[in-house]
Amino acid sequence: MRDEQGRFHASSGNPGGRPRETGRMRELCREHGAKAVEILAAIMMDENEPAKNQIAAARELLDRGYGRPAQTVKGEEGAPPVVWQFNMGCVEHEGP
Repeated sequence: MRDEQGRFHASSGNPGGRPRETGRMRELCREHGAKAVEILAAIMMDENEPAKNQIAAARELLDRGYGRPAQTVKGEEGAPPVVWQFNMGCVEHEGP
């Protein structure tokens, strides 16, 4: 959150943390996992479904069964590999 001068305050954007209901929601969703896979497989195999629906269903099944494909980051030809570096910094609070 910013103050009147536009500076950030050292406060959490989510002070309550993750909602506790997340675990219960995950349980409820997992109860329908097998049926969801059956439906996706049926859409993928249905020749009357538009191709975009069949492709979307196939992609969902593959992503969940094998994981999403790795993303490759390439630099310019002949250049050294691209290195991503993330730095976590501190913001000083100037105030009371």
